[in-house]
Amino acid sequence: MNKKEEYFKYVAQKWTIVNKLDRKRRKEKRLK
Repeated sequence: MNKKEEYFKYVAQKWTIVNKLDRKRRKEKRLK
């Protein structure tokens, strides 16, 4: 595995987590 692939995998994981948190926050806003 080259560095580019490792980097993209890392970024993809990061954004998956960020998107999950963002969705959670939006749900909470709607409930308030």
